[in-house]
Amino acid sequence: MDLVEAMRGHSHRVGRAARKRRRKRSTAIHSASLSHQLQYVRLMKFLHQRGFTSTFLQPALFSDTGRGLQTVQTIKPGELVISLPESCLLTTSTVLNSYLGHYIKSWNPRLSPLLALCVFLVCERQHGEGSDWFPYIDVLPSSYTCPAYFSDAVLDVLPVAMRRWALEQREAVREMHSSNQEFFR
Repeated sequence: MDLVEAMRGHSHRVGRAARKRRRKRSTAIHSASLSHQLQYVRLMKFLHQRGFTSTFLQPALFSDTGRGLQTVQTIKPGELVISLPESCLLTTSTVLNSYLGHYIKSWNPRLSPLLALCVFLVCERQHGEGSDWFPYIDVLPSSYTCPAYFSDAVLDVLPVAMRRWALEQREAVREMHSSNQEFFR
């Protein structure tokens, strides 16, 4: 105890309950709405133009998990939380019905659905704001924490099983890329 505190008769010592409350407050999950940011305003407008009508949810940044959706009101048991019309979903049908569909359908051997979606996203990202899907693409993460993209230094400190899984994932990505080089050309 500090001499000044002793003279005032105050001490900063608190009981177990106060320490627990303070610890709980400091580790509580916090969220901040992202709905005011331009990219999310554009995304919501894009979704509403395509038939999405939910007002329950808003984009948010959570202190523990990052970006996501949060409710703006209490949800009752059994209540529908979200329902997206198919026109809001980027599916293989979307890709096959696009300007790329002819190339993808006629390519032999057939491209996997995952690769078709990836190629579509890359092409649409190149179109920038001229893309119909720009509001969606604009909110996609710019970096990833997928183990396939971990640096060798990070892989070296992972537990053996996790390292093996990450290396298998990295090899699968390389294989998908190398086996489709002709299509990319």
